[in-house]
Amino acid sequence: MNRWPICGLPVGSFLQVISMDQQTCVLEVYQNADRQGRFCFVQGALFDAVCNGLEGEDAALEMVSWENVRLNIRQIIDAGGFVRKIDKSLMSILMEYSRRRDEAEEKRAGEEAEEAEAEDEGGEGHTFKKCLRILRENMGDALVSASISDLRDGKVLASHHDRKTLETAQLFINLTGSLRKAFERDPDRKQLGGHYILNLRDERTLMVLLFGDHQLGILFNHARCSLGLVWKAVIPKVSGIFETGDL
Repeated sequence: MNRWPICGLPVGSFLQVISMDQQTCVLEVYQNADRQGRFCFVQGALFDAVCNGLEGEDAALEMVSWENVRLNIRQIIDAGGFVRKIDKSLMSILMEYSRRRDEAEEKRAGEEAEEAEAEDEGGEGHTFKKCLRILRENMGDALVSASISDLRDGKVLASHHDRKTLETAQLFINLTGSLRKAFERDPDRKQLGGHYILNLRDERTLMVLLFGDHQLGILFNHARCSLGLVWKAVIPKVSGIFETGDL
């Protein structure tokens, strides 16, 4: 234990202390049997570093990243035999380490985000987005607004929209709720079917398709894309994906 009297301090912080004190010494660093090395200082300047087959700047950058290390200082009286192999200042070494660490963290965060997105692609979210993509690709600028909502809590799950997307999506939800309540009061127990279509002003058509607790609301310009074309060519593609969850 006496061989390694200093424990727990970050390597980078201790290096700065040696540099500020302008010490001439060898700082031995030990993490485990396979990871150990040393820094060589002459009057506070970092001359060299060695660890695990690495030398110079590469060794210094490697050891700066080590955590939970033990340290030992060997004072050097005569440094005449030292050959400087690190031209950069200690601060430059520490800044380079920080840059590499930040880049590695950003890369790792990006990979984790990609993995999370890939996992999500197997669920409902991807199915919803694919439905909306088919609408955009097949209807072009005739598509004014489209949204997929959960009727249980009124939450909009995915949308392609105009400037008033939330208002339009909420309109779809409220309209379906009102129609369902109206049919509940009907003595003949009629129920809302799988879709309803409304002809609106300004050459617009509202089409709502119901899939259990979810609904797809589509608002489009029927002068640019006719109702017949939408119903026969577009809706079957969307319904097939929505109902089967086909990816």
